[in-house]
Amino acid sequence: MSSSGELSPAALPSLLVLGVSEDFVDCSLVFRSIEFQIIHDQIALAAPLEEDEWIGREEASRPEHVRVSLACAVDEARVRLYGFQHVILIEMSKTAGIIVIGNEILSGKTRDENSLYLARELRDLGVDVRKISVIPDELLLIADEVRSFSNSYDYVFTTGGVGPTHDDLTMEGIANAFGRHIHRNAEIEASIRRFYSGELIEGNLRMADVPEGARLVGGKGMWFPVVAVENVYVFPGVPEILQRKFERIKEIFREAPFYLREIYLRADEGQIAATLHRALQEFPELLLGSYPYFDNPVYSIKLTLESKDPSYLENAHASILLELARINLYPLNVGSSTT
Repeated sequence: MSSSGELSPAALPSLLVLGVSEDFVDCSLVFRSIEFQIIHDQIALAAPLEEDEWIGREEASRPEHVRVSLACAVDEARVRLYGFQHVILIEMSKTAGIIVIGNEILSGKTRDENSLYLARELRDLGVDVRKISVIPDELLLIADEVRSFSNSYDYVFTTGGVGPTHDDLTMEGIANAFGRHIHRNAEIEASIRRFYSGELIEGNLRMADVPEGARLVGGKGMWFPVVAVENVYVFPGVPEILQRKFERIKEIFREAPFYLREIYLRADEGQIAATLHRALQEFPELLLGSYPYFDNPVYSIKLTLESKDPSYLENAHASILLELARINLYPLNVGSSTT
């Protein structure tokens, strides 16, 4: 960064700066939007893990760059030759989408437990789940949804549709989404043969059919590892098996955590609406939620405050408590038994 506060490729050696725009907030503070490209080698998502193996092709198709936007606040009065010392970067979370596949979910025959589990686990890992979709067992619909999610989010998780029966179309749909063929993986086939032993029938081997270029994630110690294609991770619909598989590989998704503060109140949401609106004006990056309860004897509102910056979170929390006190509302001390 130069003494004038201008950003340049030299200041961002790993980035290709495409454009910079400025919005002056006051005489000294500039809110600057930066558009850039991250240049990287075509490295598989699972490459850092020794136990992961490629199947089918030697090299998967990966994008040559990722185009993202990053916002930062620049204190023009204090920027001299200190690089990023006075630049506040707003960290961007990795995003995820979850696709639940199965007619049994849409017909109400089976309750979906998997998306709730994955959403909670991913949040704990610092990943921001942006969308959950429930779709029927239809090949072209699966392909379209996977393609759309893959282009929109960093990670995609599918659940359901990976068994040996006629309506298990997830693998074929994912192959269709990426323009690939289905082939039988020898390692998965060997695992299936060992698992079923003398009770094996030909239909069971259909579970070894995966898209070309897929990879096995977390293979060691798992009789049937997670299959991944590009940024799509394929899980079965049985909750117990899904959870066991996810536990095995979840650390590869870990990001900077979300920090959380909660405020419990005995009030009506209408009383605090203006307070929350002002809080978001003062702290626009705060993830602020307000949830009413009508049958809780202790509190009627739970506020959740989240941020990946703990100091930003604490400042927002203190500001909201101060604003609430001005309208004679004070947080309740709620134990874990009443949450």
